Amino acid sequence: MKKILFFLSILLIILVVLSTIWRRTVNLPEALQIIKNDEIHALSWQKLQQLPTCDFQTKRGDSFSGYKLSDILSSFKLDGEENITFHSIDSGRLKLNRSEFGTLYLVLMDTEKELRLRLIIPEDEFGQRWIKYVNRIVLE
Repeated sequence: MKKILFFLSILLIILVVLSTIWRRTVNLPEALQIIKNDEIHALSWQKLQQLPTCDFQTKRGDSFSGYKLSDILSSFKLDGEENITFHSIDSGRLKLNRSEFGTLYLVLMDTEKELRLRLIIPEDEFGQRWIKYVNRIVLE
């Protein structure tokens, strides 16, 4: 019994050390990357916060205040794309077509010292296509 407890405590210590090391090595983005035709545009958190926000409500009744994606893209003069892919820090990915561009919002979340973006599609009743921690947008 003592050997099992000793072994479990060693495993717990190793797990704590590895998780601490992993947290320190994750690169947090300093800006939102917008990529079109291999051209990378960066939108810093400060510039993003200077854009006008709008209040909106989802189909399921949640209220948010965020940035309309079309406003963000118009500041970079990016038009004519057929698809848009959102990438998140945790390797999530969501691809949408042009018909949904006008109804997409990015909401700024303040989590424990860091600013993060969350993509919200108000027409998506169950929030299944929402994506947290957006750090890159690819236009195709």
